[in-house]
Amino acid sequence: MTKKIVHITTNQINQQKKKCSRNVSMSSLEYKQSYGHVYKERNGLTIVVITDAEYPTRAAHGIIRTVMRQWELDVKLETWSSAGDFEVSFPKLATFIKNFESPKPDKIEEVQKEIENAKEIIVQSIEKVLENMDKLDELVEKSNDLSQTSRMFYKNSKKMNRCCSIL
Repeated sequence: MTKKIVHITTNQINQQKKKCSRNVSMSSLEYKQSYGHVYKERNGLTIVVITDAEYPTRAAHGIIRTVMRQWELDVKLETWSSAGDFEVSFPKLATFIKNFESPKPDKIEEVQKEIENAKEIIVQSIEKVLENMDKLDELVEKSNDLSQTSRMFYKNSKKMNRCCSIL
């Protein structure tokens, strides 16, 4: 049953890919809460890897490149081009699937995560700076008010002292 579902899903993703492009390309398409990572060659060979949303795209594309290289070494064009679905066996596929089941974090992905963390910290810092600037503006305004009040107090006290001087 699972094989049939994967076959139908792969065909539907492949049909979407045909609409998008006819050149050699690798892309990822969202399909019913999953992702279909697709590689299509000019000779018509299409490889689809279906993953969940959490599976890293770069790892899925790595699987495709690895499988493609091995496929080209093991299976001749004449063999698969005239064969129907499920007629060509590729025993190494099970090994590839097992090896890529839990991919190790990619160096680029680790750097991207670090960059995202740094961006979050920078955004928080900027927000704090803006808050502090607002507080500083309030303090400057209060300081100006206090300065004006003290000047008025000084002037008023001088006037009061003039009219009531003790001899």
